[in-house]
Amino acid sequence: MATIGRYDRIYNHRDPIIEVWDPATGERIDRVDTCIASGLRQLLIGPDSIWLTVVGDDAVAVWCRERSTQAAMRIGSTIRDCAVAPRRRVIFVVSAAGLHGFDVQA
Repeated sequence: MATIGRYDRIYNHRDPIIEVWDPATGERIDRVDTCIASGLRQLLIGPDSIWLTVVGDDAVAVWCRERSTQAAMRIGSTIRDCAVAPRRRVIFVVSAAGLHGFDVQA
């Protein structure tokens, strides 16, 4: 299980942190700073639960739990939505500039 950080409604600030939890024990097993300055708006878990995708205002980051690696992509325009293809390693991002697809090689 994974969560994204806090949202401060007063200052309109989102936290760039992902916290990964063990659902059996309730203990936090990892904390990842995505370095997305605008903070996180959305979190997606890959179909095989090996990787996570986080979405900021104009950037997407993918984090692979097994390798503890991360890759980030800047879209260059406001991201409207993001989805993971079922049973695939593909992320689709809808932005003001159009539809973008990324193949995740976890």
